[in-house]
Amino acid sequence: MFKKLVLVFVFVVALSTFAYAVPQMDNVVVNNSGNSGYIFTSTGTSQGNNQIGKWVNPSSVPELKGEKGDKGDVGPAGQDGLDGAVGPQGEQGVVGNDGLNGDDGINGENGKDVDPATVTNLTNMINQNTEGINNANDRITKLEDTQQIVGAEVRIHDSKKWTVTLFADFNIVRNTVDRQGIKFTYKMGESYQDKEMKRLETRIQALEVK
Repeated sequence: MFKKLVLVFVFVVALSTFAYAVPQMDNVVVNNSGNSGYIFTSTGTSQGNNQIGKWVNPSSVPELKGEKGDKGDVGPAGQDGLDGAVGPQGEQGVVGNDGLNGDDGINGENGKDVDPATVTNLTNMINQNTEGINNANDRITKLEDTQQIVGAEVRIHDSKKWTVTLFADFNIVRNTVDRQGIKFTYKMGESYQDKEMKRLETRIQALEVK
C-alpha cells in the first residue's frame, strides 16, 4: 500500500513539473493532425491572437534527444579450444602370399652339323656371283663411256637405183666388233656421177656431129 502511495506522489510531482516547464499558450490553432505518440509544439508564429502549433515526432526534436552514450568496451577474446586427442593407429593389413614360380621352358634341339662340301659349294657360288656382278658393272661402265668406232664397207653391187655393200664396225672402247652386216641403198634422185655422165654424153654427141 505504501508503494502505491509513493508511485502516485511521484506521478503527480512529474505531471506538475511538466506543466510548469511547458509554456502555456491560449487560443492554440493546430495546422495538422498528429499520429499516436506525437507531441504538440509551437511553430513560433501566430495568427491574430491565436498561436500556431503542430504535432511532431518526439525523435525529430533535438531538445528532446539525450546525449549519445559512450561506446562500450570490447569484450575479452575467447580462449582457444583444447586440441582433440590423437586417434589410435589402425591395424596393419595382411601381407599377400608370393606367387608360384613358372615352369622351366623346354630345351631346344641341338643343331645339325653342316657338310663341309656344302659350305664349299656355297662359298664358290658366292664368289661366282661376286665376279659376275663385278664383270657386269665393268661392261655397263664401258657402255656409258663415249664409243669409238672404226668402220669398213665393201660395195658388191652398184646400179642406177641400187647399191649393195658389206660393212663391219670395230669398237675400240670395248675391243670387239660392234656391228657387221649387209646394207642396201636405194637411189631416189640423180647422183653426182649421173649428172657428170649426162654432161659427158652431151659433149661426145656434139663431137660426133662435127
